Amino acid sequence: IVSIIAVVPTLFRNFPLLLIGKFFFGFSSGCLIVASSLYLNETVPVEYSYTFGFTTNFGVIIGIMVCLLLGLGLPPTDSEAVTTDNFWRFINGFPIIVLTIQLVCWVCVFRLESIQFLLNRRNMDDARKQVAKVYKAGSAEEQERIFQTLVENHDEANKDKGVSVGYWQALSAPSYRGATWLVTSVAFFNQMSGVNCIGIYSTTLFK
Repeated sequence: IVSIIAVVPTLFRNFPLLLIGKFFFGFSSGCLIVASSLYLNETVPVEYSYTFGFTTNFGVIIGIMVCLLLGLGLPPTDSEAVTTDNFWRFINGFPIIVLTIQLVCWVCVFRLESIQFLLNRRNMDDARKQVAKVYKAGSAEEQERIFQTLVENHDEANKDKGVSVGYWQALSAPSYRGATWLVTSVAFFNQMSGVNCIGIYSTTLFK
């Protein structure tokens, strides 16, 4: 929902609004990518984890390709049509279509939390529903056996896990904040380096 709202300011011919919309859209998109990856890791059976592990990055690549293809509809930068053409509004508004489909899927299809999350909360009823949906066992007894195995594996893995670290503790505690801010800074400066601009305008730069 935040991403859909963030797209709206980018539809106006106003540079400050464009920056604000792109900032919040990028932030919410990053959260969505992390949440999707975590949902996959905590739901997909272990034997299929390698098969589904690339799907998030593959989706990002497909999104980049779609953006580049949509860019073909823009007028040349040295033509007068740049100031009058409105196809850029369609490009900036196109994510609303994708985000609406995602929202419908989350509400209607992926209504339950991940299996690991449900087991952490000891919500066994919903965990059983997810197991029945993910593991297509032939009988109720087989589904129950799979569920009990998952519960035993989950409890065994978390038995010696120790104290978990919260977000605020990772950002502020002396033992963790150095590593947390270092990793965050690397990711931040990777995006702020302008490498995407170089890739997009490489044909013009290297003429």
